[in-house]
Amino acid sequence: MSEIRFDFEWIDPQGARGPELRATWARLVIWAGSKCVSRVLDQDVKSVRDAVYLPLYPLAEWLATHWWTLQVEVPSAERLADPRYAERHSLRAARDGFALPSVSIAGEGGHVRVLWHREVLPNYRVEFIEEGSAHIPIQGFQQSLSAFISAVIGRLHAEGIAGTLLQEEWTALQALSSEEKEFCEAAAALGLDPFSLTAPAEASIVEATAAIHLKMRRDFFVAASADNLAQEANDVSNAYESARCNDTVLTSLLSLRSELAANEQQPAAQPWVHGYLVAQRLRKVIGVVDEPMQSFDDIAKALRVSNGNLQAALIEMPNATGVYDVLVATNRRESPSFALSTRHNKAAHRFHFCRGLYEFLHAEDAGPWLVTKSLSDTQKQSRAFAAEFLAPASALRKRVSGSTVSVDEVDDISQEFGVSPYVINHQFENHAIATVLPG
Repeated sequence: MSEIRFDFEWIDPQGARGPELRATWARLVIWAGSKCVSRVLDQDVKSVRDAVYLPLYPLAEWLATHWWTLQVEVPSAERLADPRYAERHSLRAARDGFALPSVSIAGEGGHVRVLWHREVLPNYRVEFIEEGSAHIPIQGFQQSLSAFISAVIGRLHAEGIAGTLLQEEWTALQALSSEEKEFCEAAAALGLDPFSLTAPAEASIVEATAAIHLKMRRDFFVAASADNLAQEANDVSNAYESARCNDTVLTSLLSLRSELAANEQQPAAQPWVHGYLVAQRLRKVIGVVDEPMQSFDDIAKALRVSNGNLQAALIEMPNATGVYDVLVATNRRESPSFALSTRHNKAAHRFHFCRGLYEFLHAEDAGPWLVTKSLSDTQKQSRAFAAEFLAPASALRKRVSGSTVSVDEVDDISQEFGVSPYVINHQFENHAIATVLPG
């Protein structure tokens, strides 16, 4: 199983300034699984080594002060556009005048994605020569960071150093109640520092938390905007009530859910692969292996429901903010209803419905579920499911004659399957089917 690991040994500080820097001077090697993230070319001696030499205090302080953000804030187009995003997620922000590799850390739900790049640092006379990525299970990530931070604090205590920001921050984190932790997670998911919020910002998060069903809170805050939180929470609340109160019963979906659960396989190592596998298994169960499903009528037939009943379970919602694509809730008869945002066109509705269908079919509880544009583990799974269910890789392979395809061919195939060219492009890329030539 992949893990992040900080291997270090304390060494002579050689006249470093500042008590916390002198106390924590060390030889540090950073690992992601079996890959050495910190491998560096020393330009002065023209040799490669795994370790960097620096005080560990600045790194530990940065990790502690960004504890929630690193685990909870999921990248999205909106988050990445924030010029402060890198400050919250890149080890570059923790350098404090010392050489650390260019590493980005971001939560994805059940995993944390660690991404590192090659980088030349001429002022330090070194070059970090490795690049790669790893998906670290969230519990292992927490344990590794906690052990590292605790070790640095232990070193400070052993050297008689007290009252540092690191020590105060870590003590405060350990003392949080479950309610305070939930608040911190919500704030961090929005890209905010939970310990430096204004009173109005705190109040808006508390109010939004109360308005959103517990099961949807994590997905909501990951996708929401701190500047429009009240309206977005209202959109989700209205969609939930509309879906929950819909009395349509889709009996065959209840049966399919049970049948798929009986044949459930071990989760795949990569979250999105699980989405592909569930789609393939569903097509096999309903006896529609490669055939296109160009309309809701085709989908209804494949799922063994009447199109009238399926349409009755689809609720178009005037989602003014665009915080969700579809919300799925079960009614009093445990049947799902799908609140679809009207911000999307009819073709997109089919894709988003399939994402919501995945949430209902693979879950073990009664929901509700929120489908958004974020890049969390669950959202990646539902995207992969929808793409594979509507445009299966096995069918796409039969429609290409070589390793490359033109843009016109992609357009033709997308029309045949009733999905966007974007979906076909991703299927070609993710399943290594063909390379799309530039138009």
